[in-house]
Amino acid sequence: MDDELDLSRYLRVLIRHARLGLLVFIMVAGVIVIANLLRPASFTATATLFGGPQYQWRFDSRLSPNTPVNVNWQRIFLDLAKDPWFQRQIAAEVEKRLSAQDIGTMTVRAGKQSLIHIDVSASTPEDAARLANAWAEAFADQAERLYGTTALSDQFAQELKRWEETYQQAVQAVEDFKARTGVGISSEGAPSLEGYEWLGAMGMELAEHSRQLAAHRQAIANLELLKEQLEQARRDHSSLEGLPWQLLDIPSITARGILTPEAIIQHLDDAGALSDMLASELAAQQAAASALEERVAAEQAELARLSSELDRLVEERNLARENYQTMSRKVSEIDIASRVEGPLVHVVGKALPPEKPASRDWPVVLVLAVAAGAVLGAAACILAELMTRRRPA
Repeated sequence: MDDELDLSRYLRVLIRHARLGLLVFIMVAGVIVIANLLRPASFTATATLFGGPQYQWRFDSRLSPNTPVNVNWQRIFLDLAKDPWFQRQIAAEVEKRLSAQDIGTMTVRAGKQSLIHIDVSASTPEDAARLANAWAEAFADQAERLYGTTALSDQFAQELKRWEETYQQAVQAVEDFKARTGVGISSEGAPSLEGYEWLGAMGMELAEHSRQLAAHRQAIANLELLKEQLEQARRDHSSLEGLPWQLLDIPSITARGILTPEAIIQHLDDAGALSDMLASELAAQQAAASALEERVAAEQAELARLSSELDRLVEERNLARENYQTMSRKVSEIDIASRVEGPLVHVVGKALPPEKPASRDWPVVLVLAVAAGAVLGAAACILAELMTRRRPA
């Protein structure tokens, strides 16, 4: 009941001051309409973009850009146009291109299929067309940097540079290893296993020591056989001349110059002296063989370590080379794809200077004028009623 009384009271106030409210309503609505009529003419130009690849070119599935087919590029770019960061990037690009202070603002709207319309308003037809084209080109360039082959090309170009540096470092590591150890690498990237030549100077030393060790072992075997037969001949009291003294004619024994043919002939009648000479030579050969065995074992362990390090360096080099070649092919294919497919976003319709100003939106202007006039008219009636009540009788 109180609400009805309050509403009726306000209604009586409006009726009581109807002339004032109507006057304020007419004045406010008139000012809005006249201001809209006096507003300078505005010209709107429209540039048209096409969003999406022109062709679907396919390379090796492992290396191709693989642009998705079922993608609503129009929706993606319309949403992108609402992003404040994207708008700032485009505005900065337009300012750089036009070197102008007033670059206007763009309005983006969807067209048929994959078309996107860029509307820009200006005070003259020429400025409107120039600004619309600048905004459209900046839009296309920025979108291409984010989604097109340019973005892929930059990404894989950086990867290519990184793998190129890695490959060069791996090659240098192999060369440093060769210079430090003398180990050689064949052109195919694998060590040559023919002999010990691929192991360098250390490998040659190992080969020589192995041959010397084999010679000493052969001498030991010959000496042990000859010593055994000598003891048998002594027990049988047989002649010593029939023993196989030619077993002593090997380099490792003759090099010492002790068991020479002359010395053997001289002591053929003294089996004990010959036995002592064979025992002394056998001990010397065994000592030399023992020293060589330790040295060969140490060299083999070192060469095994070098071989393992070599395998690791070669594997790293080959992997870096493979990745570098893969990235190189990738960059080449992206470049070919960009030439075949064209840009992902490109201008298909340049903006032309409009022939007539943009029409004013009169329904919106009239609604705004009526609403503002009604609100301010009612406020004026209420204010007049308050001032009347406060006036002294």
